[in-house]
Amino acid sequence: MDASWGKLDKYYQETDKCPVYIVATMLDPRMKYKYFEEHWRKDWLKEVMRKMRTTFNQYRVEEHTPDTTPISITAPTKSRLLENNLFDIHKWRFGNMQQNEDELTRYLNAPILVLESSDANDAFDPLEWWKGNAMEYPTLARIAFNVFSIPSMSVEPERVFSGYSLIIPTYANLDAI
Repeated sequence: MDASWGKLDKYYQETDKCPVYIVATMLDPRMKYKYFEEHWRKDWLKEVMRKMRTTFNQYRVEEHTPDTTPISITAPTKSRLLENNLFDIHKWRFGNMQQNEDELTRYLNAPILVLESSDANDAFDPLEWWKGNAMEYPTLARIAFNVFSIPSMSVEPERVFSGYSLIIPTYANLDAI
């Protein structure tokens, strides 16, 4: 039991060093932050949100890094055209497009995706969901594409390696005989 607990604790601490587990869980529209609220201790929740927010802000900063491509001085830019035009068709059609909430907050406040059958949950592909929702949540979609494209790894090599820790002392005792 102690060896098993030690192994679980080792991997838990490793998981805690990297925000990928938290980000992947939050970006699964079937779980989001609700998963952590229901399954994790309350004193851990602040750190969960801090890791997600930090990752989101890093991607958002990358998005807003100025482009170094030179712009023609004589060519009118879209912003200059809009400044000179008193009538903005998009503002008229859609209203004031300013968001009070950032993208992450809007995503987390939206209802979780509920799939009724286990077959539907087994067949669900979060990456496909993000492809369909990339226009609404562009920064989160970029994060999802990066995180969900990380290949899964089997724990089989670690299990085999850990098994040797039980066998090696036995062979060491044979040398003493």
